[in-house]
Amino acid sequence: MKWQPIETAPTDGTRILLRGRNGKIADGHYGQPDGFANPKRFVWPYIHANPTHWAPLALIAAAPELLDAAMKVNALSIQSDAHKELRAAIAKATQHEA
Repeated sequence: MKWQPIETAPTDGTRILLRGRNGKIADGHYGQPDGFANPKRFVWPYIHANPTHWAPLALIAAAPELLDAAMKVNALSIQSDAHKELRAAIAKATQHEA
């Protein structure tokens, strides 16, 4: 996943993945935290921190399908460097040794 600068994040209320300083990561959106009284800002669990980067939640939602497809490709008996990298990524994603 490639993190993008917060200045490029959608401001239409779309739920996105937000990252702040010190490794804080959570989903959130741009809007008014209480619905009407406060100015708009990024709304996420860390109310005393501002996010610095964002990524689409769609990538997170697609992860199980991507992992499943990668595991099918991994089952092929091909030994290229790309397949070795794929096997290592699968092992990391599933918490198993490569």
